[in-house]
Amino acid sequence: RIKLMYQAVYQLNDIEKALVFMYLEDKDYTEIAETLGISEVNARVKMNRIKGKLKKILKEKEIQRKLQLCREKDVLYLFEQMW
Repeated sequence: RIKLMYQAVYQLNDIEKALVFMYLEDKDYTEIAETLGISEVNARVKMNRIKGKLKKILKEKEIQRKLQLCREKDVLYLFEQMW
């Protein structure tokens, strides 16, 4: 799961990544805002949007993983039927 989360984070743009990593380091929104040169409200809004974006990315990855498993099972089934 952690590997999937890092893969999702690396799909974000640089500012979004910076915000996520500061958030994970338990920086408060005031410090995050000062570091990024944005308002505290903007930092909070961006973080909420990023969380939504990460959820979407992770959901898509889960769907892709399930599709891959289905394909692998289908290939194995077909291979078994051939023999």
